[in-house]
Amino acid sequence: MEFVENCLVLRTGGFKESDVWLRLLSSHYGVFTAFAFGGSRSRRRFCGCLDVLNHVNFRVNYDRRRDYYVLQEGSLIRGFNTLKKDTGRVGMAANCLRFMNCLHIYPEDAPRVYEIFTQSLAALEDNPEPDRFFPLVFKVAVVFCLGFGPDISCCAGCGLPLDRIKHPGFDVTGGRVFCADCRARVPGAVNADASALKLLRRITQTGPQQWVGWTPAMQVRQNCLRLVDAFVNYHLRLDSPVDFN
Repeated sequence: MEFVENCLVLRTGGFKESDVWLRLLSSHYGVFTAFAFGGSRSRRRFCGCLDVLNHVNFRVNYDRRRDYYVLQEGSLIRGFNTLKKDTGRVGMAANCLRFMNCLHIYPEDAPRVYEIFTQSLAALEDNPEPDRFFPLVFKVAVVFCLGFGPDISCCAGCGLPLDRIKHPGFDVTGGRVFCADCRARVPGAVNADASALKLLRRITQTGPQQWVGWTPAMQVRQNCLRLVDAFVNYHLRLDSPVDFN
């Protein structure tokens, strides 16, 4: 079976003398590993295509007998060269990439994750001064689209809208927000800053081109980081905090 697919290169490695393996993300197949035999020497079939964070159109053959993917050739869509030449930007992209490489992405979730990552790299490339808060926002957006998004619109106990909750509590295990009165009945709820919760809700209503310019106050950043890491590490069993300091 042969197909053509646009992919983002998440990871690469060499084996034998000139062969390369790649971990790829596509909108139709999710994350998969493919082999580029002779890839490290090829100037015609894979010219400039096999680097991490490249966006590439690959012609792929699936070998049913051996159960693996083989890359036949590739055409570079975008190499994000400006991003890769800037230490700050490449550091933020590396944070996003490290988180992506920790995840198991099912095919049904792949289209949205692929879209978010592609748009995020473009935002880091095109924005003249991306804020270092960006990787945390990216992390939140990906987790939300994987189906782990918490309900932060109102109190899960009485239905009081978030905008009217003065001292909210956040239940990490259930992904729910509670007002001061209702949280007394939820032993696991932790203190949550209302501004941080509103920012998390705003992420679901916007995209990477908006996130890249956000510059929230340091206190809001720290509160977001604390809530997000606690929530993500509980539900995905990850320990990969994002450093934006």
